[in-house]
Amino acid sequence: MPILYYGIDACPSNSTIKHSFEFTMSKVIFRLFGPMSSELRSDVCGHFGFVSIDEIICTRETKFICRYRNSENLLCKLIDKH
Repeated sequence: MPILYYGIDACPSNSTIKHSFEFTMSKVIFRLFGPMSSELRSDVCGHFGFVSIDEIICTRETKFICRYRNSENLLCKLIDKH
């Protein structure tokens, strides 16, 4: 899963990207557990720690922005002031 999320925190996301991630997550869950109802799928996701794509993107973007603002890199500081 980390390879799927690589770079999503630094890039702007739209509904198309989110839909693409949802589709990929559905396929991964299908490959791991087979066909199931949507209720069972949400239970499986909860038990194995799969959270919604919106939540993942929001968390990763927030973490990226905090790291960016707290960076000691001169370029980051110059860009952040503009």
